[in-house]
Amino acid sequence: MADQKITIEANCQPNPTSLTTVKNDTIKFHNKSSSTCTITFPGDSPFGTDKVIVIDQGSEKVKTVTLAPTAPTSCNFIASCAAISMTKAVADGDGDGIIIVDPPPVHKDKDKDKDKDK
Repeated sequence: MADQKITIEANCQPNPTSLTTVKNDTIKFHNKSSSTCTITFPGDSPFGTDKVIVIDQGSEKVKTVTLAPTAPTSCNFIASCAAISMTKAVADGDGDGIIIVDPPPVHKDKDKDKDKDK
C-alpha cells in the first residue's frame, strides 16, 4: 500500500496530472485553489462508484483505491474548479415544494382558459 498526494494548485491544475494506482493505495487530494474543486473520472474510477470527488476550497479528501488490480494501473481524471453557491430552501406546510407557473400569453393573446383552472 502506498500513499500518494495530488495537489490542486491555485490555478486549478492538478499536480501531478496523472495517477498510477494499485489496490489499497491511499490518495490524498489537497485543494489549494480559491474555489471548490471537482475531480471526475471519465472512465473507471479506482474508488469504485465514486466517479466524482468534490473538495472544498483549502481542504483535503483522502480516498482508498478499491478497484485497481494489484499491478500498477494508470488512471485518468479531470480537475475543474468553480465558485459554487448553494441555497437552502425550506418549505412551509406539507407540499412537495413544486411551483407551477402559468406562462404568459403568447403574441399578446389573452389566456383563454384562465377561468377554467379555478
